[in-house]
Amino acid sequence: MQTYGVETSTILVRGYDREQGLIVARGNPKNIKCFQDLLRKDVTFINRNRGSGTRLLIDRYLTHLAHSLKTTPSDLAVQIQGYAHEAKSHSAIAAAIRNRRADVGFGIRSVAGDLDFIKTDDEHYDFLIPKSRENKESVKQFIQILKSSEFSQSLLQKAPGLRTIDQTGEIIFP
Repeated sequence: MQTYGVETSTILVRGYDREQGLIVARGNPKNIKCFQDLLRKDVTFINRNRGSGTRLLIDRYLTHLAHSLKTTPSDLAVQIQGYAHEAKSHSAIAAAIRNRRADVGFGIRSVAGDLDFIKTDDEHYDFLIPKSRENKESVKQFIQILKSSEFSQSLLQKAPGLRTIDQTGEIIFP
């Protein structure tokens, strides 16, 4: 049996929330404020790789913008300088901006560091675990760590934009 594309041979454990948004150079020299600014000719974007959750978010923004401008996402994508250039991680996005290979990219606040961050979304970052491993000691310890106040405090102190929620560590599916 499958539900929402996830087989019941897995469990989904609530992780933490993380802030997603636009990462730009310190001081935001291009005065980027929103996703639509990616259409400007003076702005170079670096995209996330296909299949990543962040790329799905980017493409959702592109679809909404295309709808509001009465065009297609593919027509907008070709207008975005750098849309075809992909990075495989949030850290790679930040590095590209830090090294001036791009003006803006989408990523999580915790990698922005000395760069500026324009929040657009909060998202759940959850963990899919094979049901066959649910009773392994290492998985039980992992879930206990997720539930701990120490983990919550560590996120707050060391990872800006990441935070636990009331359900962190809870099995939310099935």
